[in-house]
Parts: sequence; structure tokens; C-alpha cells
Amino acid sequence: MDTLSVMLELFQTGTEREKMSMIVQMSSKSKIYHRPGCQYLNRIKEGYLTLVELQKKTAGKLSPCKCCCKLSKMYRDYEPAMKKILEEIDGLAKLEENQIKIQAKNYCWEIRFDPAKQHFRLYKKIWDETIGRTNLIQCSGYDGKEETGQLEKIIALLVGKERTASYPEAYRKAAWNIERQAKEHHMSIEYDGDILYVLTDMAAWKIVFFDRKQCYKLFHCPFGGKKMTMEQAKKASYHRQVDAGENSHPAKYLKYIAGHDRAKKIMEQDYHLLPQRSNKEKMYYNQARKREARKSTRRVWNLFAELEAQQEGFQKLSFC
Repeated sequence: MDTLSVMLELFQTGTEREKMSMIVQMSSKSKIYHRPGCQYLNRIKEGYLTLVELQKKTAGKLSPCKCCCKLSKMYRDYEPAMKKILEEIDGLAKLEENQIKIQAKNYCWEIRFDPAKQHFRLYKKIWDETIGRTNLIQCSGYDGKEETGQLEKIIALLVGKERTASYPEAYRKAAWNIERQAKEHHMSIEYDGDILYVLTDMAAWKIVFFDRKQCYKLFHCPFGGKKMTMEQAKKASYHRQVDAGENSHPAKYLKYIAGHDRAKKIMEQDYHLLPQRSNKEKMYYNQARKREARKSTRRVWNLFAELEAQQEGFQKLSFC
């Protein structure tokens, strides 16, 4: 598994995964909790070993292990893997008391650790020209949470935000998902301000962000028998893909584009093969049926036109 896949895996969210980040182990006869893998867990008899979900209510009544719950211990254990991951962003880490400072290509970062709550928080240093000094801005995860109990997850969040710093602001949150879908569906993508151009083997598309309404809209330009380069796609004429609607998540349009191209390829073979499970699919099927009927009518008229060109009177025989 490559580093990008590892990062995407660490970005996964959800109830079960979030709970697992704060599950600790302890003896039922003690108020000291341990992180999984602690060497002192071996000293606890099997019958007394329990799992506890560390929450704000329980954290104040329990005490962290002085070995496994110290930032220095977690840092040493994770340091080899962290160095390899930080190479992706030219990052260098330095451990200080209850915090890790990281100098990366675009920003300086601080990871602060709360020993009592066993939580990590991520901060980014931003230069504020109005006051002439740097400010620390707290960063939330892509799930909206501002803290986590996993050092691995906070590093993954840092790398993700550092790497997406080069993307236009309107697409930063969705950048990882857009890259993943573009790779999965063999699409070429390029950003140009608030516009994301997408090239497939069937057509050119562009996703446009409208700042006033804080939404995205999709536009389409069929190839018409000749493929385009990305430069040609930027100068092409587009029409609004109305049935795709407005969206607050640009990555969803890539899924729409993949489905649209898939349906077009089916129609080139036989529109009868189009799925008809949902109401929308039935609507597309009926549109394809009517389109094919119009094509058939045109083909008949073209045939009579050719025959009439050869001999007068043939077009009068048409009953279409």
C-alpha cells in the first residue's frame, strides 16, 4: 500500500473508528489506564483486565500510565514511521514538552498534547500582516472534530492539509477525494482558480465554484468525434449539465461524470441495455429511446433524399 493510500485510510471517520481512538485498558482494581500495547498490561491478571472508553466524564477520575501515556514514549514509538510520512511534505519534526513542532514546505505546524485528556490538537502558524506577527490557527479534521487520541491520525491530518495547500481554496477539502476518483476512473484533471477541468475519453467537463451561492455547478462539452487536449478544453464552449444540479461537494460530480460516460458507451452499442432501476434511470432510458427514434427518422429521410437525387418521385413514397 502506497503512502497516499495510508493517508486516506487514516482520514476515515465514523462512530466505530472514532471510539477505537479512545479505548484504553486498565485493571478493574486500579484507576490507572494504559494505551494498547503498554508493557505494564502484562502484569495485570487476565480476569481483571478491562476495556474502558475514555471520555471527558471519566478522564478526570482516572490517571494515565506514566509510561505509555507520555508524549515522549508515543513519539519514540511512532518516530520511524512519522519520518517516512513527513518526507512527502519535506517535513522535519522536533519534540518539545507536550508538543511536537513540524517545519514543512508550506507551513509551520504545532501538535499539542493534553496529558490529562490524552488528546492531540493541530495548529498552523499563519503570518498576520495587520499585527506584524504569526498567529496559531487551530485546525479541525475533515470530520469536523478538533481533537483526537491518535498521534497517527493527527499526523495524517497535518500531511493532508499541507499537501492540499497548493490547491485552490474552494477545492482543498475535497482534493483527496477528487484525486482518488480521478485515478479510479482514469480522468485527467487540472485546476484553474475556481474551475476544475476534467477530461475523460468521452468528453470535457468543468466544475465551477460560485462564491456568492457557495455551491458548485457542472458544465459539459462533448468531443464530437475528436478528443481534446487540456488546453483545448479550457477554450471550448460548454453547456450547463442541468440534471446534475447544484452541489456543495465537487467530488460527487466526478462520480456523476463516470456514470454519464458509462451510459453513453452503452447507448453507442444498444440503448436497450441501459439500466431502469430508479426513476432517474427510467427517465434517461426514455430520453435515449426518443433520441434513437429521431435518429431513425432522420436516417429514413436521408435515404429518400439520396434516392430522389438519383430519380425524382421517390420521396413521395415516404410515409414516415
